[in-house]
Amino acid sequence: MRLLKLTVLVLFLTTVLPGCIKKGENDPIVSVYKRSARLAGVWKLKELQIQDHDVDQNGRLNIVIRTLTKDKYTETRATDTLSKTYVGSLNATLTITDSTSSNYSYVEEVVTNGLNYTNALKNKTWSWKDGSKKTVLVLQDFKTFDITGLWSDKLELTITDINALNVNGAHSYVEHWVFTKL
Repeated sequence: MRLLKLTVLVLFLTTVLPGCIKKGENDPIVSVYKRSARLAGVWKLKELQIQDHDVDQNGRLNIVIRTLTKDKYTETRATDTLSKTYVGSLNATLTITDSTSSNYSYVEEVVTNGLNYTNALKNKTWSWKDGSKKTVLVLQDFKTFDITGLWSDKLELTITDINALNVNGAHSYVEHWVFTKL
C-alpha cells in the first residue's frame, strides 16, 4: 500500500504538477489549472499602455500613444509638426478557447471626440511560441505577447521592442495590456 501511494505521488509530481507551477514572474506559485486552461475564457481589457514611435518614408517621426485607465481612453497621434489627442472610451474583449481548438476572437470599439472605429478579428488561431514554457502567446493576424501574469481572473501581456527596424529606419514600441476575466 505504501508503495502504491509513493508511486501515485511520484506520477503526480512528474506529470501534472509541472504544468501547474509558476511560469511567468507574476503567476501564482502553484495553480490547480494548467496555463492553457487558465488562458481559456472571455477577457475584458481593463488597462492599456502603448507607445509606438517610428520614422516614416519622409524621415518624419510618427508617435502613437494609447492609454486606458479607469475606463478613460486617450489616444495621441503626433508627427514632428502636428499632434492630436482623442479622449473617450475603449471597449475590448478577447475570447480564447482552450488548447484543443486554439481559436480566439478580439473585438475593440473606440469612441472618442473625432476618432471612432471598430477592429474585429474572429475565428483566428492562437499558439504558444515557446512550446512547453508557455510564456509567449501568438495571436494569429494580431500580435505576439509575452505573458507577464496569468491568474484565473487576470491576464497581463507585454510587448517590448525598443530596437526594431522598419523599412524606413528606427521603430520602437512598448505595450502593456491587462485583462480581467468575465
